Amino acid sequence: MFFKRKPYPSDLTDPEWEILKPMLPPPKQRGRKRTVDLREIVNAIFYVLHTGCQWDYLPHDFPPTDTVFGYFNQWKNDGTWGKINDALRGRVREQVGKDTSNSKFETGLRRQNRRDGQFQAFGHETKERLPTFEEYIAG
Repeated sequence: MFFKRKPYPSDLTDPEWEILKPMLPPPKQRGRKRTVDLREIVNAIFYVLHTGCQWDYLPHDFPPTDTVFGYFNQWKNDGTWGKINDALRGRVREQVGKDTSNSKFETGLRRQNRRDGQFQAFGHETKERLPTFEEYIAG
């Protein structure tokens, strides 16, 4: 069923795939066996993110749109994308010689610059409600 297609510029290279592959969730123990190639799922997600196209306009040589979007949504909701982002950010920080621990990015907080020049933390660790876009603009 799997066939070689002409690669898109957004496709993962073999070394990139070898880094990303172990970070993806393993197949479920119960239910139907996985029949899709996760590399093609990730390539399709990166295609949408790279080109900005709508999910329904995903080229037909990728897996079905519903399948790709389902994996994207599942990984977003179960925290897989966050874990991947954290791991890759740590690798990049290490490569450029920056400290990988105790980074302001790892706190899980979003900081907003207040009018008086101070920073105010928002997020799940502060137990505060995040402002809506309209509230943020209104100040």
